[in-house]
Amino acid sequence: MSRSSRHPPHQAQRPAGQAGNTFRSTDPRREYPHDACAREIREELGISVVVGDLLVVDWAPPAGQRPRAIVSFTFDCGSIANLDGLDLPRQELEDAAFFSPRTAEQRLPDNVTTRVRAAMSARDLRVPLYLAGGSDVPASSVDGAQHEAGPRPCGGRETPR
Repeated sequence: MSRSSRHPPHQAQRPAGQAGNTFRSTDPRREYPHDACAREIREELGISVVVGDLLVVDWAPPAGQRPRAIVSFTFDCGSIANLDGLDLPRQELEDAAFFSPRTAEQRLPDNVTTRVRAAMSARDLRVPLYLAGGSDVPASSVDGAQHEAGPRPCGGRETPR
């Protein structure tokens, strides 16, 4: 499922993508990532979900105007059969829609496409995956350490092939 943002031209725009937002450890709510996930889905889609297994951890280095690295968590929040019952905050979101994986890949930013693809694989494999910068882990890191290229299982377990 995807959602489209609605912001006046003078405000920072958030591209179409997964429901969710950022949270900071300095936030007075001091919520855990899975709690932030449930809250964001409730705020953006108007539905309550049970946040299940962690599917993807994606570490991204500082970039552009963002001076710090960020970590994105993608959780399995189950499936919904249709869009009935969604209550979109119209000041923020224009719509929500279902797309085939191929259409979603054409509509989403590259780093989000990789994360969604990894999340679908992680759900099928029943193992969380690690990405670096919205991409498969490179074969070698900045420090020269060698790694197997591709999405990596979290916790050091081998990805079933």
